[in-house]
Amino acid sequence: MTVAAAGGCEGSLFTLSASVVSRGVSHCLGDLAAQGFIHGARFSQRRVRQKAVSRDELEFRRWQHEGAERLYLLFAPHLEEYEANRSLPLWLLCPGTNVDALSMLSIVEVTRLAEKHVVAVAVLEGVGLALNVGLHSAALPGRPDDVSYTRAVIADAASRVNIDEEQIYCLGSSRGARFCSRLASELPASNSTLAGLLVNAGLRFPRPNNGTALPIVTMHDLQDGVNPYDGQGAAYWQESVEDAVEAWADFNGCGQRLPPRRFATWTRSVLDLEESLGPTWLHRHSECESFTDVWLLVTNTGRHAWPGELFTELGWRFLQQQRLLKAGQGMREGELHPDEWPLVDAGAARRSSGSCASSLAWLSWMSWLAGKIAG
Repeated sequence: MTVAAAGGCEGSLFTLSASVVSRGVSHCLGDLAAQGFIHGARFSQRRVRQKAVSRDELEFRRWQHEGAERLYLLFAPHLEEYEANRSLPLWLLCPGTNVDALSMLSIVEVTRLAEKHVVAVAVLEGVGLALNVGLHSAALPGRPDDVSYTRAVIADAASRVNIDEEQIYCLGSSRGARFCSRLASELPASNSTLAGLLVNAGLRFPRPNNGTALPIVTMHDLQDGVNPYDGQGAAYWQESVEDAVEAWADFNGCGQRLPPRRFATWTRSVLDLEESLGPTWLHRHSECESFTDVWLLVTNTGRHAWPGELFTELGWRFLQQQRLLKAGQGMREGELHPDEWPLVDAGAARRSSGSCASSLAWLSWMSWLAGKIAG
């Protein structure tokens, strides 16, 4: 049976082609709901067909887990026949409160980058559209065991795609970022240690933290009205962002905290993206144990939502560079170490408007990015 919907939303049962996903899947929701496949951001009770994920597919996976019906979305990029046995990194994509898995995939628009970097993506979904995480990244009593659910997702994804178990990363926004923080502490108990975090508007330091040191890239806005930068928000949000980052840096054994530095916005002409980060301050904790540096990017736009593809791209490059350094492989030929990225003006303070990046640094940055895209 196939889903035939207006606007090109078509594919096998519970499977959408990557070409549709890359255009944005949110416009397909109404058509799928009209045909009985989605009910109020929930999927129908029909079982997903059992077959391994093949080329450029987004598959809706559903099963009974600890007495409740759970689901997630699995995306696999296209692989040529000679790459069939290639092990892929896995991105665990964690949504915020009241965001279903399909909407999260559309919000983050991650499939284009997953295809570019040859990464599998598993999009989680909490019961009641709320992953289980509370104060100090601990479980909320009476809620489902979402760490166990995540372990089941990883196992199911690995049964259908060749996953590199040493390259499982967590990407999350808001509540999803807090849940990534929880996973960093609790997943290692099942030998599924995360390799890094790439999160927005929700990094917390778990207490207790039962995990291991890992590299972290996080972004937060000074005017975030949901999870305030300085803390003292909702019951789960008392610690400031900088205090949480400092706690992770201490946990990672970071030996150096570099002064905050400001860099200018990227434009669409550089990366052909629809959005820009805006002026951004970069806080870096370096010289950390086993190449587990911690980066905090700070904006002042009032944004709470995921910053866009540019943040994902830059964060992924940083995490991969940390992995290569840890493996003793060093930089690829022509690749710049993060310390050499011409991002910033020296000496700009966090809350000041600062001066614009120098023309020379800005042109160097544009030239570097253009070369990376061309290569």
